[in-house]
Amino acid sequence: MKILYIIESLGPGGKERRLSQLVLSLLAIGNCEIKIIVTSNKLHYSEILNDKVSIHHIEKSPRNLFGIMQFWKIAADFKPHIIHTWGGLITLIAIPFALFKRTPLINGQVTANSKVSLIDLIVFYHLPFLFSNVIVTNTKRAIMEYRIPKRKVQCIYNGFDFNRLSNLGDKHEIRNQLGIKTQYVVGMVASFVPLKDYKTYIEAALNVLHQKREVTFLAIGSGNSSEYVKMIPNQLQNKFIFMTAQKKIEDIMNICDIGVLATLSEGMPNVLLEFMALGKPVIATDVGGIPELITHEVNGLLFFKQSTTELTEHIMTLLKSNNKRQYLGDNAVKTIKNCFSFKKMTEEYVKIYKKFSAITC
Repeated sequence: MKILYIIESLGPGGKERRLSQLVLSLLAIGNCEIKIIVTSNKLHYSEILNDKVSIHHIEKSPRNLFGIMQFWKIAADFKPHIIHTWGGLITLIAIPFALFKRTPLINGQVTANSKVSLIDLIVFYHLPFLFSNVIVTNTKRAIMEYRIPKRKVQCIYNGFDFNRLSNLGDKHEIRNQLGIKTQYVVGMVASFVPLKDYKTYIEAALNVLHQKREVTFLAIGSGNSSEYVKMIPNQLQNKFIFMTAQKKIEDIMNICDIGVLATLSEGMPNVLLEFMALGKPVIATDVGGIPELITHEVNGLLFFKQSTTELTEHIMTLLKSNNKRQYLGDNAVKTIKNCFSFKKMTEEYVKIYKKFSAITC
């Protein structure tokens, strides 16, 4: 089976990791030829670089008809059995070829639950939906939010590959490398962008530090973190560590006693799956698809959007109770193994590919 993927980049993001893992899994199954088209040269998940995967960069510019001409040439040479897109604008780029060549189009552009205007909803979502054979989303909430036609939609939850935890670094060595001397570590892993609510995280961290000083707070992600660094008083700067996106993020997440995701909008965040697979108790904002992953007080804790007070209380509760941290962490691992395994995710994608292609993988 020939599968052509198109995505903005292979940078350090959730859907980028999901695509990279899916590609590696399909190659392990065998009998698949894969080509990936990107519109940005960012490459974080370099593990997919091998002789069985080719990656092409297309230029989105007026003279290139915003990528359509270059996409057409690459796709025509490849002759894919399936086109699978991972973004709105890039789905529009793929539609003319898919229609003319009658190639099944799998639309995976809905991976978050962001509020969009009515015009954007029509142009960048409902228009591509019309020409897609199936729309894959990773939360049930998104089906309602984006008004996806039920006859075309399929929800496939993100999956975690436990093989990623087979060779974790030594916790003590990593703590020493980072200069962490406190008893506890709390971490948030998310890009430094407006949709990720680092403001609430930092405010809650400062509240906690006024009550309990034996805590280091990590903030890890791509982007500019300077505005959040400025929020921290000089006397507490040594209790915070800001880091750029990390290749071996699991090693650093593994030294955390608590994982936090404060966010304004969300689909199905990989970072929570990662913390939970490591057996870490998690605290997350009750938005988007997060309640489909976390059941409050069972496998994690939820708090209202931008509620610094509630996040502070949850962090303090977990820091004070080893038993509660253990209980939530144990249930978190069970949730990932039972409902969010990478094997299950891959199998569901393969079923779609087989359904819309005469070639079997």
